[in-house]
Amino acid sequence: MKYLLALLLLPASILAQESKPVEHIKSDAYRHLIARDSASHYSFSASPDTFKIKRFPEMNGPIRRITYSGKSIDIHSQYPYQLRISGSYNSDIAIRAAGKQPGLQQSYSQGRSSSNGLLWQGPETNELFSYGPALNNLEYDGKPYLYDEKGSLVATGKGNGKTVVPYSNNVFRTATSISQNFNIMARLMNYNTLEHEFKLGFSNINEQTYIQSNNNALTAFNTSYLAKIKWLTVTAKYRRSTSSYSNSNNNGFLNRVFQDNILTPPSFDNSQGYTLNNGQRSYSKNANNPFYLLEDNDNYLRKNYQQASLLLQRNYYQKVKYSLLQSWENNTDKSKESYKPFSAYYPNGISFIREKRDKSYELNGAAEYSPKYTDGDFNSQLNFDYNLSNVQSNINISPYNNYHYQRTANESRFSFRTTYSPEYNNNVSLTVGNRTYFSNTTDQTFLFLPQVTLESNYKLATISNGDLMLSLNLGYSDVVSERLITQSYGYSNLTGTSVAAASSYFPVTEALSFDHLKASRYKDATAFFSVRHYKILDLGVNLYSKNIINQVAPILNGSQINLANIGNQNIKGLDISVSRDVTYSSNKFKTRHSLIFTTYKSKVTKADHNFLALNGFSDVHTTWIEGQPMNSIVGTAWIRDGNGNLVIGDDGYPMPQKSMQIIGDPNPEFILKYDNLIYYGRWSLGAILEWKKGGEQWNGTQAMMDYYGVSATSGAQRNVKGYVFQGVHTDGSPNNTPVDFYDPNASVYANRWVRYGPGGVGEAYIQKADWLRLNNIHLNYYFNFRKIIRKLETGIYARNILLWTPYKGVDPAQLLFDQPGTQGLDYFNLPGLKSIGINVSIQF
Repeated sequence: MKYLLALLLLPASILAQESKPVEHIKSDAYRHLIARDSASHYSFSASPDTFKIKRFPEMNGPIRRITYSGKSIDIHSQYPYQLRISGSYNSDIAIRAAGKQPGLQQSYSQGRSSSNGLLWQGPETNELFSYGPALNNLEYDGKPYLYDEKGSLVATGKGNGKTVVPYSNNVFRTATSISQNFNIMARLMNYNTLEHEFKLGFSNINEQTYIQSNNNALTAFNTSYLAKIKWLTVTAKYRRSTSSYSNSNNNGFLNRVFQDNILTPPSFDNSQGYTLNNGQRSYSKNANNPFYLLEDNDNYLRKNYQQASLLLQRNYYQKVKYSLLQSWENNTDKSKESYKPFSAYYPNGISFIREKRDKSYELNGAAEYSPKYTDGDFNSQLNFDYNLSNVQSNINISPYNNYHYQRTANESRFSFRTTYSPEYNNNVSLTVGNRTYFSNTTDQTFLFLPQVTLESNYKLATISNGDLMLSLNLGYSDVVSERLITQSYGYSNLTGTSVAAASSYFPVTEALSFDHLKASRYKDATAFFSVRHYKILDLGVNLYSKNIINQVAPILNGSQINLANIGNQNIKGLDISVSRDVTYSSNKFKTRHSLIFTTYKSKVTKADHNFLALNGFSDVHTTWIEGQPMNSIVGTAWIRDGNGNLVIGDDGYPMPQKSMQIIGDPNPEFILKYDNLIYYGRWSLGAILEWKKGGEQWNGTQAMMDYYGVSATSGAQRNVKGYVFQGVHTDGSPNNTPVDFYDPNASVYANRWVRYGPGGVGEAYIQKADWLRLNNIHLNYYFNFRKIIRKLETGIYARNILLWTPYKGVDPAQLLFDQPGTQGLDYFNLPGLKSIGINVSIQF
């Protein structure tokens, strides 16, 4: 009877469904019950019996029934299942434009010097130089002319009197980008416990690039399903995306468009048409009209990506939890890369189809054992992971080459972690582990790859109702890695091409094989400590040293690309982060400030292939040199005496060396980032400022512009006369020979810029690449609702809109032909992207 009474009292005590006073029940049945077993003689505290409540319904929900069995009570909800649906919609519309660009001269025409002075040389002469007469000394003749609707150019007074105004050739445009993303999630809950979950997402991006007639698009779909079946959790995921691009830049095609646009003389207008009856309309048959390259070229790049995975998980069962994950990926890239007939360097045209197919399967098993100790201050975890991966990659470059790569890799990890926590917020943890690795593409088997980590957290004091915490983390790891066989290494073809021949770059070869290489080992040592207080500051300092053994890089041997172990490298660095959150008295006004300082030094400690060209051209590139920083820039340099003075030739100009030297270091001294957020009510304003100090860059764009006479420098200085270069002659005597930078009556090849060839002297074009940039600024506002729409947030933003740098080219962060690892090299690198946009986010 005492169980029955407890059962009757339980709903009232737990749910408190009614709050009115209890009235006396006067039924005979009730009197009969209390007469047989009075509640006044029963005490829960005195009873040795306990009850286990198997599950609770929602506290305010209706109860269907209550059952008990033995010493268990089961409370059944009237509606145990709930379907919860939520989702979001995000949209972004942006206006985009090309960023910083090199300066151009707008005063001088196409042509060159001669014994009769400066001569205008029209497109029919195939003249490439813009060292002709000043535009204000020319006028149009008004006669029919294939290359200009206004006529050809003649000396002032011999034409129709129409002043020649420089053409503003610009292949760029103000572009737009629209992106949309929709996600929906449905959850089936049973007594507030998740049993089933379904997610569905769609994405769409339509992007005009700032280059005319060049557009990109992406469509993506993803879905997932989760089910909890008794002790097992099953998660299945699938993702698919398709993207399309008007042009692939694998061969630097878009950079070539930029090059042909920027080298166009100011006396020629590309926009008046790009075809003639006999072929292309351009300022020379040895140069392209950029619109001829872009329009109707039949180029394309299409990417299709699919990924599927199945995860089986079981949470702790007898102190063990484990999981099994299988995943599949299928990626296809197909592109047509071509130059149309009548293109410069390819009068008959050139074309190939490049198709790359990557397939992979991965199996990962993991288990964790958590033993229990009688001393509650200790806890431990024993982890084991095993990963099997099989990757295949096929590249078909039709009609030239075909490549097939395959790798099966086995990797396991065992670790033991124990933590001692004598009191709240004070603890120390030690993790020790080991990895193993072997694959069919390396002849090595790694059975001992240790890992050790020591972590400690200690409460220093309590200040302003908050704990001042000190944290320390010391770690060492030994990890093995191999080059991804799905990555293209065709960019190495460029290292066999000189700057002068760069316009003919058209790569059709890839790496021959990934087999029989030594795997790279990364031995990392780190020391991190932090002091934090949620009301005062969060300070973190991280010191690290990374030793890379048996680094791998592609090497161009003739027309073949071979991967090889090239030596060892060491990187030492320091990261410091400081942040602070401030809440003012109104509680509406809050600020968050974050400062991140990063510096590192990279050094090649062993070179099996010394002076190896890593990226760039044959006559200027980043290099692997023992004892030097990684990616040191090598190129031609000036001859200097023992005191560092320039050696001047008998003609009064500095003399270049025949051999190549180290001429620059692209690695920065440090990078400092400042992230600031201000909150006021529902408003938020944020900005990110970045300062990079140090680092140098070769400005090959400037070199080519100087050579052809279109740069602002060659325009401003071509009339300099009687200039004396500081330096010494070969006999050691000071130089006092005056020179004229450009003599109108001498050969054009004798002027200051053309005399050194298209690429100039590499050292002369090494420039500082420091920068201070406003990366991002945004203003947001949000609304809260209590109906179907829960939250609506909208904002405006501007990205990469301000850049201060001493560098004379485009944004120095841009890469050469979009190739990885080409920092420090600029050869008609595309301008950076500036954008202003508005976004809207709806949550329901």
